[in-house]
Amino acid sequence: MGELVNVTLSDCDDTVKPLTSESCNKSKCPDPKIKMRKVKFFQVGKLKRLKLLVGMEATILPDTSLILKCPHVGLDRQKVTWFKNGLKFKKTKGAKVVRSGALRIRRSFPGKDDGVYTCLIGGIEANLTIRFGNAYEILQATMNRDQYLPGKPKTENSLLNKTVLYKDPVDRKKRPLTLISTDWSRCSVTCGGGLQSRNLSCELITNDYYEIVPKQECYKKSNVKPPLIRSCNTNPCVRWNTGEWTEVSCLSYAFSIE
Repeated sequence: MGELVNVTLSDCDDTVKPLTSESCNKSKCPDPKIKMRKVKFFQVGKLKRLKLLVGMEATILPDTSLILKCPHVGLDRQKVTWFKNGLKFKKTKGAKVVRSGALRIRRSFPGKDDGVYTCLIGGIEANLTIRFGNAYEILQATMNRDQYLPGKPKTENSLLNKTVLYKDPVDRKKRPLTLISTDWSRCSVTCGGGLQSRNLSCELITNDYYEIVPKQECYKKSNVKPPLIRSCNTNPCVRWNTGEWTEVSCLSYAFSIE
């Protein structure tokens, strides 16, 4: 066997030269977009830190530290610009934009940190709305949803016939969804056939917060789609029916006086 020696490229046969490069990642690049989550978020318990995504409408409690994120594909995260209530966001002692493009708010407070936050990147923008809840809203929300917490027996208003899991955008854990119905409205008529309606809400419920997500999330993995309208008071209407008066009869009476 011969000895290996280094030679110049011109000494080698070009017809059998190995490839020095090859194509890769042939799949089409995704269209640039911001991944919004159309979710209504409501905090009812104490949380030290909370992650929120653009597309959300969030009601939170004071003193909660926030991480506002603008997830996207096909865009440069280093070029994210944040606005608050239409004005370019300026760094403060308790809030700043970090290297990842997220906006961090330390110990949020009413009147200072509520508002509409907008992330702008590559000419595409998305909003996130933050407001602070009051004691009455928290109490009402807790009472209305306590029966649907994990471990509690299901009620007739829990309409899904199977467990439907949903990836929670707050912590990316899969949690069960609950399809909740309001009471049926009053019937439109008292007899003869009318209509009544109700509202349905697809929700992810935990001890510290709940989220209202699009109803399609509840429907797509369950074979039930409860009606929003139904007929009511189908019994026929009845009423008194009067005829003509008969002719007056003339009667005579005899009286005697003593």
